[in-house]
Amino acid sequence: MDKITIYADKGREFGVIEYLRNMCPLNKIKLCEQQMTVADFAIDYNGKTLAIIERKRWDDLANTIKTPNRKDNHNKLIKYRNDAEYKTHIIYFIEGTSPFIKDPISGVTANQLYGFLDSVSLRDECFVMYTMNLENTAQRLITLAIKYDKIKRDERKEENRIILLSIPKLISEPTVEIDEIIDNNSDNNVINNPDNNADLDISDNISECSFCSSISTSMTTGTRTRLRINKTFDEMRDDCLLELNGITRENIPELRKYKIADLLFGTLDLKEISELTYPRSNRKFGSVLAKKILTQTTADHHKFLDAVRGITTKTAKIIMNKYEMRDLINLSITALSAIPKSKLQTLGKSTATLIHNIINS
Repeated sequence: MDKITIYADKGREFGVIEYLRNMCPLNKIKLCEQQMTVADFAIDYNGKTLAIIERKRWDDLANTIKTPNRKDNHNKLIKYRNDAEYKTHIIYFIEGTSPFIKDPISGVTANQLYGFLDSVSLRDECFVMYTMNLENTAQRLITLAIKYDKIKRDERKEENRIILLSIPKLISEPTVEIDEIIDNNSDNNVINNPDNNADLDISDNISECSFCSSISTSMTTGTRTRLRINKTFDEMRDDCLLELNGITRENIPELRKYKIADLLFGTLDLKEISELTYPRSNRKFGSVLAKKILTQTTADHHKFLDAVRGITTKTAKIIMNKYEMRDLINLSITALSAIPKSKLQTLGKSTATLIHNIINS
């Protein structure tokens, strides 16, 4: 299940963090405390940074605009937003009681501070929000995170609806696709003998048949099956894990406890992964392997899908040519089941459910 994350700088924002620890609804929001290089807080959804947030008290803001390099930090926020792969909001939290226009604050007037905030709002398209104290700041972070979560879920529903509307009505009779090794000299060659096409259709319910459940190798002359009808869910999940960067038979026991979606998005804590140890040697994974495991953008994802029962190499390649793994992770079971795997077939609900459950387990 998707979970939105609040990142908080553990060095500067320990006061707000104390409130967040007690106030965050753990079933909806994940709190991650770490050293931040840009901003004081960030809100993240499935590996996408939706907002970076800078917290300033009025006296902090006054001291900032008095310094010669007062724009440096603001420019860092702008640069981060411009370089981000996804749309990212910049939000300023101004903490404390709002002063009157002529009130002096640390050597400058409140009017100058309001002028700065107006500039970053109107010129740089940043959001300015006002909070009363540390507790109120924590509350606003949580309400923002919940609102972002709702927005992203609504977007996903709309995307799924559009996908379903864009897919033409296909033949509804489900079949399980198999890899074919064609012998051009064989009577079973479906190219030379199209009437044999029907012999290659296998019902989706094959795994429910006690006779068919014992099948594990070839089924017909010239045909090799890639069905995994006698593998357990955990075995298939391991096969999928082993197709990810850095994961081997030796270290997989330590990684089974993590959700595959979190590994694919790289949202897990780098230090936590680096501190894991190999079961046999008790040697730590180390930061190099941890970075490799949490950087799955170069993983061969068609092989990942190929490890799922009911998905062949051919089908996996077709799907990954049309979709990125990030897109598949965000699709509902209904939308996944409607993905075409051939001109006449969709993935079907059983295969879609299996993919969804493996990724989110």
